[in-house]
Amino acid sequence: MLRQTDVGLIGASLLGSATLRSAEAAKSAPKSAAATKSPTALTPLNRFGRMGQEYYVRRLRDVEHAANARRAEIRSRADAEADQREMRGKIQSIFGPWPEKTPLNARTTGIVERDTYRIEKVIFENRPQFPVTANLALMRPRGIRFPTLSR
Repeated sequence: MLRQTDVGLIGASLLGSATLRSAEAAKSAPKSAAATKSPTALTPLNRFGRMGQEYYVRRLRDVEHAANARRAEIRSRADAEADQREMRGKIQSIFGPWPEKTPLNARTTGIVERDTYRIEKVIFENRPQFPVTANLALMRPRGIRFPTLSR
């Protein structure tokens, strides 16, 4: 059957038996001049297209256009600060109230020495009874001053 329809083994598994039978029937049917010029259309493998993806891309673009329009209206420092307060309020309403401050209970478990820096292995508590591990890369003082950012 595969040899008669000119479909390989992979093509047979992808197309399914119904399509193979229709292709076999088309081969055995008498051919007219019009039928030989137009190829038989295959059933597409993905019948649903990109409907879900296109929906989310459209929503994302709508949100982006609204945000761009909102930012375009900012003319002064007061406008920018009001926009910043509004965004912070939205973010806080989404994530909920800030947790209460608790002691970190940080402890260093090891130090790896390098030529120009050292790495300190630290464990601290993000929340009570919730340990978090971290590696801190600390530069060694060189006797010269480097530019820094400060607030």
